[in-house]
Amino acid sequence: MQPTTYIATMLSLPLPIALTPVEAPSVSKMKGVLGGLRATHRIGSVLRSCSVATPSVSFQATPCFRSSMTYQRQYCSAQQQSTNVPSKETLFRVDWLLEHLTPAVLKSRLKPFFDICLDDVSFEDKLYNYKFSRKSQLFTHIAKIRLYFRYRSPYNKVERIGSCIYENEDVIVLLWRLSTLESSIWTYFPSFITKREPKINVVEGALDIHVNHDGYVYKIVNRKITASDREGAKVMETFKAEQEVKRKKQEDKELRRQAEALLEQEKHRGTLEHVQQRLVETVPLMFKARLDYTFYRKDVFCDDQIFGVKRYGLDQLMSHLGLISVIGQYTLPHVHMETVSVIPVIEDGTVRCRWRVKYVSIPRLILNPRLFRFDYRIKNLSWYDGYSVCTIDGNGHVFKITIQKTQRDEGMLIDEKSPKDKLAEKIAVLQPRPATTTCVLMFRAGSRYEAPNHRGLVHYLRDSVGTDSANYPGLSLLWSSAVSGGRVSSFSTRDVYGVSLALPRDETSVGISILGHIAQPAFKPWDIEDQTVPALKADNAYKHPYDVAYEDLHRAAYRNGPLARSVYAPKSSIGKISFKTLADFAAKQFTTGQAVLYGVNIEHERMVLYGDSHAPIANGNKVDAAASPYKGGEWRRPAGGSMAHVLLAGEGAPLRDAKAMATQAVLLASLGRSAAVQFSGSAGNAAVLRAVGNCGASAFQAAYEDGGLVGVYIVADGAHVAKAVTSAVSAIKNYKCSDLEAVKRRATNDLLRASAHSYPTSIDRATQILAGLTSEGAILEAIQQVTASDVEAAAKKLSSKFSMSSYGNIDDPVMSQRNEDEQLKPLDPSADGNAVTEDKPSQQTQGFEGFTYNEDVLKFELPPLPDPLPKCKAALEKFTVPKESELVRRSFMPLRTHPDHFIEVYFENVTETGKSRLPWELVRPAFLWKVRSCMDEMVRWHRQREGPDSVDLSEGSENKRMYDFILDKAAKFEAAPFTWQRICELLSSPSRHYRKADKYFRALDKTINVVTTVSEDGRRMTGNPQYISEAPDVYSIEQLFFGDERPDCDFWDLDFAYNAQKVSGSPNTKDQLEPLDMSRKRAYCSDDEVPRSEESDEEMEF
Repeated sequence: MQPTTYIATMLSLPLPIALTPVEAPSVSKMKGVLGGLRATHRIGSVLRSCSVATPSVSFQATPCFRSSMTYQRQYCSAQQQSTNVPSKETLFRVDWLLEHLTPAVLKSRLKPFFDICLDDVSFEDKLYNYKFSRKSQLFTHIAKIRLYFRYRSPYNKVERIGSCIYENEDVIVLLWRLSTLESSIWTYFPSFITKREPKINVVEGALDIHVNHDGYVYKIVNRKITASDREGAKVMETFKAEQEVKRKKQEDKELRRQAEALLEQEKHRGTLEHVQQRLVETVPLMFKARLDYTFYRKDVFCDDQIFGVKRYGLDQLMSHLGLISVIGQYTLPHVHMETVSVIPVIEDGTVRCRWRVKYVSIPRLILNPRLFRFDYRIKNLSWYDGYSVCTIDGNGHVFKITIQKTQRDEGMLIDEKSPKDKLAEKIAVLQPRPATTTCVLMFRAGSRYEAPNHRGLVHYLRDSVGTDSANYPGLSLLWSSAVSGGRVSSFSTRDVYGVSLALPRDETSVGISILGHIAQPAFKPWDIEDQTVPALKADNAYKHPYDVAYEDLHRAAYRNGPLARSVYAPKSSIGKISFKTLADFAAKQFTTGQAVLYGVNIEHERMVLYGDSHAPIANGNKVDAAASPYKGGEWRRPAGGSMAHVLLAGEGAPLRDAKAMATQAVLLASLGRSAAVQFSGSAGNAAVLRAVGNCGASAFQAAYEDGGLVGVYIVADGAHVAKAVTSAVSAIKNYKCSDLEAVKRRATNDLLRASAHSYPTSIDRATQILAGLTSEGAILEAIQQVTASDVEAAAKKLSSKFSMSSYGNIDDPVMSQRNEDEQLKPLDPSADGNAVTEDKPSQQTQGFEGFTYNEDVLKFELPPLPDPLPKCKAALEKFTVPKESELVRRSFMPLRTHPDHFIEVYFENVTETGKSRLPWELVRPAFLWKVRSCMDEMVRWHRQREGPDSVDLSEGSENKRMYDFILDKAAKFEAAPFTWQRICELLSSPSRHYRKADKYFRALDKTINVVTTVSEDGRRMTGNPQYISEAPDVYSIEQLFFGDERPDCDFWDLDFAYNAQKVSGSPNTKDQLEPLDMSRKRAYCSDDEVPRSEESDEEMEF
């Protein structure tokens, strides 16, 4: 045989393939060891069950590799496919994988190699006289070899000598070498002590790996190396070297082509960004390495205003900066330089770099020895700030540089130097100097930006925070923030969505680096299904009454406008929004034009550096939201309990108007806010608090970028809430501002008290900046300019058109009256959030004098969910057994179901309610088919995952016995069994709790083996006569089963009579602490089944 000279391109596959054959260091020692292992071959099963083969040995097949192998068969000719000889491409591909993974055979995973091995692969070891014929035996053999080498010697190394492929053959000859350090007690000591050189045992061999035409290994032979093998390996290596040279030339050609394309693109890019990037990379090297002067002109002019010198030419500039670097390194024990911000300015063609030199002087080091500790020194460095302005010419070179000293600003800064829409120019910082730092990254991505058919999308975003991002796993991000002492919180309103990070001040550098990644999840489908969807359900389940009434108020006030969309996902949309929809929304809204970065107690320069150079946020422009005019309306939602929650509001001030927000703050203080001190019952001069009396009330506001709501929140007993609402309306309509200065002082105190808390303050300020209110104290300053007429005008605007929402027990006749023939009134088509219609004549109702509302406003309750039983009944009436090809598979479910969806809905409904609700004659055909179908599907799924022989259904097997028994038992049911709910749970979702067919059979066998049944109305049925309920009401299965209607079982054994006496507390019992004897339990369900004798051991069903 001659080695092939076929030239083929190396094909790469998505998974690596590990080499399985591993040999011993010494022939004599290995024969003895493997002989003992073969004598104890039975421990193989124990090794597999206990995972002795280590995690590197996997026992699962990878379907993606097999599909790839199947796809490659198309390259083979028809003549090759007709025989078992594989194509040359297949042989080269397997050889290439073995070449790269042979050196790590004792360390890496072997699973990929077993993926291309057939189940009946044979292994013959001619060196040590072993022979196997199954993949499982090969698993065990390799596990033993790994255990032997890992505990026998501290050093083992597998090398690939070479390989050769022969033409018109199905074999790959792999030459291997195993080097093992001879282990003894002296091996673990240094050689200069023991005076002994380490001894390496070397064993060589050849593996004949036979591959079929599909690319699967069906035979492996381990033998000695021959001279022809070595000669063929040399020829093969020469051929591969030639191919590698050709491949490198091709790669170099491709790289040159890409480099030329990049150079061509670079000509069209701006030169300022180029210089900006060079400065970011080179400035930190000032005291570490030689700077990069390639982007300076030879006639560059340097004006150093710090030292008061001027330098002309590139040589003088290099000498000047080099002298500064040398002096700093020799006179300062610690010195380094960092960039605070590098910002290009297009107007004047400059790049402005703000830098900082951090150092420790020799006198300070002597006076404070703690500075010798690195961690302490880094936190207590002295600093010197400077500012350099580089002027760029048309070719992208620096021809003038100005260096000057700057001082760090200790107050709040907002940098708006460049009109470019970058995040670095929209950063705000407040530095009150507490021990913790709060950072907020916020986007214009509230619920008002959702599409009408994607309600609740922002709720998905809010609950997806903490899952995987595009670059990092979610667990790593959360763990990194937790290690730094941080707390991550996500939030959303109708205007914004954002993430807040609170952490200690000293850990700011670590925490801020992960903020942008946490705020932008990758929306992976499995994260949405496993984490986001359950969180959505939990959020909706734990809403407070105020949350419900607050959302209803927006629906009533804005009708169909964008601000009417809730921040909670409706039940109908949970699980219905795809990951692609979320990703598209994030790509549109999560841009620099839509973002703001706000920090409390953090250096402004650090925030600017992060936002300008490190924030993982795409560039983009601002997207304006659609207008949502105020309409006014009413929404009532009855609920249990004795209390009623009412929100009464009118049109409020927009957030971008500081004067209007200041006037509204004064109005809220005048109407009355909740007490700042616990148990304080004094209403003072608050207008609304004095009007409602003993009922709880507090003024509130909901401010948005272009509008808002302002009003009163009332909590009262259902019988008195109507009077409280009427009094509040009257107080607002007749409002007069009598004590302006006191109210203004209270409004100022309320704002200052709220600003003492970092978390709400950071969110409020970031929201204001996005709305256009960039000045820190704009509202506080505007409060001093508010007049009484301004406050009264705001109150008049509030009372001009009210909106109301209520939740709870509305017992007053005025508020609870409903006509029997009242129907849901459709909305006015013109009231779509963009047009305003004329109000119809208003009417007044008893108990609501002075409170007007329109007849055409939204006033209805949410309709209940439809009952699926009628459609399920219709589906069961026309039920037919489907063919195998007609079965369908629902998303995320591995098992196929009936093509009629309502057949499955019926079994799911029984699982939830526990009641059949339909006659057994109607349900029985579908039930019998469902039982057989579920067992067949579980067997198919089990075999698909673990092989065709994993489930034994041959005659006489245990699985076959349970299979036949379950079908026979199900066919004998004359009514729904007592365990009907549990059976339907196993039939509707069999793969939820069980992954193996035999365990599923046992669970179904145990559940279905009950003789007691129940009727469709939930009543208990026993024996042969059918029991018909006379009572019209329906009781639960548990109550009827444990009732005293008719005992279906009697104890006849003397031991059971004795146990029954113990339970009933009979005085003739023995020791009360003796446990009940349940080992001989006998039960009979009819008089015809009485045993013939007390010695009968016949097993009875219970």
